[in-house]
Amino acid sequence: MAHSAPPHGGKPQTISDHLASVRDLASQFAQSLGYAEEGALAGLLHDCGKYGDRFQQRLEGHAAHVDHWSIGAYRAMNAHALAAALAVYGHHIGLPQYSPRFFRLLQAVGDGQSDDGSGRTLSGALDVISERFAADGFNVETPIRTVINRPPEPKRAIELMMDVRFLYSCMVDADYLDTEAHFRQDSRGEKVFRASSSNLQPKRALPLVQRRVSNLATAAGKMSEEVRTLRNTVWSAALAAGEKPGDLWTLTAPTGSGKTLAMLAFALNHAHHFNKRRIIIALPYLSIIEQTAKEYRGVFSSMGNDYVLEHHSLAERDAFDLQGSGRLAYDNWDAPIVITTTVQLFESLFTERPGKARKLHRLADSVVILDEIQTLPLPVVVPTVASLAALGTQYRATVLVGTATQPAFQALEPGLQLITQARYKPQEVLPSPPASVARVKWQFRGQPQSWEQLALELSNRSSFLIIVNLKRHAIALAEVLGTDGGTPLFHLSTNMCPAHRAKVLENIRSRLNKALPTRVVATQCVEAGVDLDFPVLYRAWGPVDSLAQAAGRCNRAGLLPNKGDVIVFQPEEDAYPPGPYQQAASIAKALWRAGQLDLNAPETYHKYWERLYSTTRPHETYSDLIEAIQSTDFAKVAHNYKLINQETMQVLVPYTAEMGLYESLASEARHHGITRTWAREAQMLSVGMYRPPQSSAAWTYLEAVASHDGRGSGWWIYLNPDHYTSLFGLRVPEEWGLLLA
Repeated sequence: MAHSAPPHGGKPQTISDHLASVRDLASQFAQSLGYAEEGALAGLLHDCGKYGDRFQQRLEGHAAHVDHWSIGAYRAMNAHALAAALAVYGHHIGLPQYSPRFFRLLQAVGDGQSDDGSGRTLSGALDVISERFAADGFNVETPIRTVINRPPEPKRAIELMMDVRFLYSCMVDADYLDTEAHFRQDSRGEKVFRASSSNLQPKRALPLVQRRVSNLATAAGKMSEEVRTLRNTVWSAALAAGEKPGDLWTLTAPTGSGKTLAMLAFALNHAHHFNKRRIIIALPYLSIIEQTAKEYRGVFSSMGNDYVLEHHSLAERDAFDLQGSGRLAYDNWDAPIVITTTVQLFESLFTERPGKARKLHRLADSVVILDEIQTLPLPVVVPTVASLAALGTQYRATVLVGTATQPAFQALEPGLQLITQARYKPQEVLPSPPASVARVKWQFRGQPQSWEQLALELSNRSSFLIIVNLKRHAIALAEVLGTDGGTPLFHLSTNMCPAHRAKVLENIRSRLNKALPTRVVATQCVEAGVDLDFPVLYRAWGPVDSLAQAAGRCNRAGLLPNKGDVIVFQPEEDAYPPGPYQQAASIAKALWRAGQLDLNAPETYHKYWERLYSTTRPHETYSDLIEAIQSTDFAKVAHNYKLINQETMQVLVPYTAEMGLYESLASEARHHGITRTWAREAQMLSVGMYRPPQSSAAWTYLEAVASHDGRGSGWWIYLNPDHYTSLFGLRVPEEWGLLLA
């Protein structure tokens, strides 16, 4: 047996059935990569160790800690299929380092030894397993073309590791799909495979996007002729570029120029002309994923329910998917259009784990859209850009990078050359990127201002948005501002759960539409994916890209006769978020003092990014990750490659306006654990919190949430409603010294 019978009844699965099925699926997936034979071999050998007696005893509950993968990896190595050996070995425990030590370990397995330090025992004797494998009609042949055909070279490490991960992806996806089909068998005991997704059909889909653009233009009512011309220019250029060959593109256009739908039009037109199979859209913030997915489902409603797939961390937990194996919760991106987070995309590209790697082979022959790429953290920027350059050359993917503040990734060349032979040389969708429509007048201040001074100045403004760098700054300024003549004050930050922020934003937009006085203090959470239009905007000094993004919330439609006012000011406390943010803000100030901070000119951003990269030298500052890549150590790379702080906790909060839902979710979690549906609902009532010290009083108010199988889920319930306020959201006592993410 390969698998026992499903819990709901049915029959067990034989090893021969499982190996043959995974072999065929893996070969099919690897066909377009050019490695069908090695994919088939990996699928055939991945579970051949299950022929061993100890594994059969494990299925019967009489043995534990059984290694059923090392013997298959050994046989792949002997067939000179080294990538298959790595993939087979890692399909349960993660990819190992590609090194002489690993192959010495496999050679010891061939000698009947298992000494990887894990305490596991081999599933059986090699000769017995080989005899049973052959008796079922299987044999091992060396592939004519193999993924690894040369010794490892540090300067090709990105390509080598990507090749291994893609083969690994083909094999583990095939394994998961067949296992899932077994545990979903019908009343006759036959496997039930999930249906394959529909085709992209770009020629049919593109007019639907065009219709959406036309409807938005009509619904938006008035906009200045300059803004309308800019949007038409960006749209036409994106459509035209989609007909041209090329695997790496940038779209550099100002905020409010309609980039989002223009990039989708590029992708569909490019897919039509160059036979791409799917479109993958990666966005930086979870908060805008669901609204984007909802809009796209509306645009493509006539294309079928499975046309758009939304995938992020909250889409990976479902009690019903977890029958038989917890692995089955991970999606494999088998959809025409996938909307995901940059965290999901990039951490999958650098993973060693089977669940995250499963989706990677779907990137081949795809169009990958990266929106707001300037949010990419400096510690991972060099390997990430290297992977984008390699995607096109290795896997016929077309990558489109879109932002108003295009990073000068070419300046990273000294670091890129350490780990890849691919070059980052994109074509620009707009060969002469347009300057921003002059919708605002800029005023830059160098002298520090206290909150009281700002409040006095703002008392002459009936409507304004002021954006600061820290949440404690937003709270302090809001408290000083208070109410002014009965005009309400709004606050926006990630201390507030998404449902709370959505309600406040709805109120703000309503007041702006009615031309009512509207006063808002916010953090950077309003700078991406939030459509606001104020006549006056104040922004604390920050990175150049943040200043430009903030200005996109001022006079957005370009209708004010005297333009909007954007004032960049210096708070009295010169403090910033952790990491290189302060360095970036200092470079912005230096450009201003040198008279070079023209935020309407595209060359300003190029100059800024070049200076930031040359100052921070990320390939040297974050050398641990570069060295792990050079040594082809999959586990160490995955450990060092993080886009977000992994110490954050997801906390369900008692938002007053949704107390009924909060109590219902808390009760369900306590009695049944969490499911995907629970997590999706809970996301709207959650905030991120950095893990408090063990001695912190915060633990008095935090209750852990278990997953359905009793293990930790990463979710917590906040128990004190008094700490959640209608203005600020979750506000814990200052003496706790806690930071909310």
